[in-house]
Amino acid sequence: MEEQYSFETQKLPEKDKEENIILVPAPTRERLNERQYIDYRKHRRDLVRWMLHFGKDPDTAEGYAFDVVKRRAHDVDVFYRYVWGKESGYTTTVTHSHAEDYMTELARSDKSNSHKSNVQKSLKMLFRWRDDTEEWNPTFSFSSSNATAPREYLTQKERQLVREASLEWDSTPAYAAMAPKERNRWKQFLSIRLNKPVSEIRP
Repeated sequence: MEEQYSFETQKLPEKDKEENIILVPAPTRERLNERQYIDYRKHRRDLVRWMLHFGKDPDTAEGYAFDVVKRRAHDVDVFYRYVWGKESGYTTTVTHSHAEDYMTELARSDKSNSHKSNVQKSLKMLFRWRDDTEEWNPTFSFSSSNATAPREYLTQKERQLVREASLEWDSTPAYAAMAPKERNRWKQFLSIRLNKPVSEIRP
């Protein structure tokens, strides 16, 4: 799968943006000649305008939120580049077959189910916008239930050690279980913490 590309920092003329959304990101520009670039930029502008003002509910002229449009514009752009690789060149004619192949490759990747689900929503929206094809109903879908679940970075053993350390942190060990030197250290620590003389610290 093509690597994700951040285009947050690209400095472009306003004609290459639509309401601050980049129409032709750098990796796409590199693959197009001037005629293709102008055609693709118009194609993308039409799509972005539709997403912003009609995409969520065309009947009531309700568009998607800016962040959703930005994300979906990116997903769709990556999909077009995938199609160009398959078709050996530029085209804005994409098919359900292209979408199925792309999602099958994405399914085999190590991307999160949340990412896969978002890409699939982006492509479904793309086909809903296009007037030269039917809406796309994918043959499979992705559960996005892990979208809000925090990723687990620690192993089970590491989690156990962290838990044990948190239980021990800020707790005084049993007086009888400590050696005389350790008792003295704890008395000094507690005298500072409790703002009392060491002589007043009792077992």
